[in-house]
Amino acid sequence: ESIFSSSISTISSALFSFTQSFCASCGTAGFFAGYYFLSPILGNDGLWISFLLFLSLRGGLMWIFNRKIISVKSE
Repeated sequence: ESIFSSSISTISSALFSFTQSFCASCGTAGFFAGYYFLSPILGNDGLWISFLLFLSLRGGLMWIFNRKIISVKSE
C-alpha cells in the first residue's frame, strides 16, 4: 500500500507542476493579447488592465485545476 500511495503522490506532484506552467502560459498569452488590443486605445491603462487580466486568468485557472488535484489527492 505504501508503494501505491507514493506513486499517487508523485503523479499529483507532476500534475501540479504541469498545472502551474499551463496556467502561467495561459495568463501570459492573455496579457499579451490584452496589451496588443488595449494599449493603443487606452495607453497606460491598457497595460494595467492587461496585467489584471493576467492575474485573473492565472488565478482562476489555478483555482479550477488545483481543486481537481486536491480532491484526487485527498481520496
